[in-house]
Amino acid sequence: MKNTSYSILIALFIAATFTPISLAQYSPGGDSPDGEKARVRKGKLHIYDVKYSPDSTRVAVAGSFGIRLYDVQTGEEPVQFIGHRGKKVWSVAFSPDGKRFVSGGQDNTIRLWDVNTGKLLRTITERAWSVAFSPDGTTIASGDWIQTISLWDVNTGKRLLTLPGHTIKLWSLAFSPDGRMLASCGCDYNTGSGYDSIRLWDVKTGKHIRTIGEEAAGNGITDVAFSPDGKTIASASSSILRLWDVKTGKHIRTFTEDAASVWRVAFSPDGKTIASANIGAIIGLWDVETGKLLRTISGQGCVGKVVAFSPDGKTIASGGWQVAYLWDANTGQRLRTLIKDY
Repeated sequence: MKNTSYSILIALFIAATFTPISLAQYSPGGDSPDGEKARVRKGKLHIYDVKYSPDSTRVAVAGSFGIRLYDVQTGEEPVQFIGHRGKKVWSVAFSPDGKRFVSGGQDNTIRLWDVNTGKLLRTITERAWSVAFSPDGTTIASGDWIQTISLWDVNTGKRLLTLPGHTIKLWSLAFSPDGRMLASCGCDYNTGSGYDSIRLWDVKTGKHIRTIGEEAAGNGITDVAFSPDGKTIASASSSILRLWDVKTGKHIRTFTEDAASVWRVAFSPDGKTIASANIGAIIGLWDVETGKLLRTISGQGCVGKVVAFSPDGKTIASGGWQVAYLWDANTGQRLRTLIKDY
């Protein structure tokens, strides 16, 4: 996509994401389920993250309405999660055992929840655009808008380490499958670009291991994801989807065919496919080995701002400015509409 078109898309995204919220969006009762549903009915639905539970039976959706948890098979909401004081929720992540999940919101808090009861277990006062659970379930990573990454003890809520060094707003965090490394990336949300890069950190010591993707940094890196074997990292940067070698930091492959305005990326559980979310309206499925585009998925509404593979590899969840869907990962057929405002 040409730079002009990309700039327009970024402007639309920023307007949707960072425009101050009027009181008219909130019904009396603030965080009540009825209040959240009323905000959706008023056309204020913007989705910022989707994540599956480890057993693939549930999917969490974070957005301007707060948090929703859906049963993948029925589409029902088994539990209500009321918190973040009626503010937007930017990011969610499940614990490895699926019993808890963490969320980061516009109210400058990180919150830990019981998945089965909806009970709020802990609140950490910290700004967090991105949150991630370590594979062993003992640590939460958070990234804020002042270029700082923090690691937190799940059981106590205490800050373990601070990882400074980014020169731009943090957008995405990802633990390596073995839990030893953390990948981070940044992007200037005012422009959708910037001159930062992907950084790898030692989780135990907080030491900066390596900087990779500097040739992609000028495009604004908005997402990173480790492959299931931990050997490669996929990155989304402007209109380019790239693959990197974790050990050497070298660029392996660029996925260019129809990769306009890639915003988020996700590996399939077998590591053979990458899903990319286009901030316009398209999900792309890519062959990791060849770099070829296998399939595109699109639907009514903006379906492709965020994307996630289910851990069993059978379905894909996506969301955008108006809607969240579940898709068949093999055929691209739409299975279920989780939420919509059109």
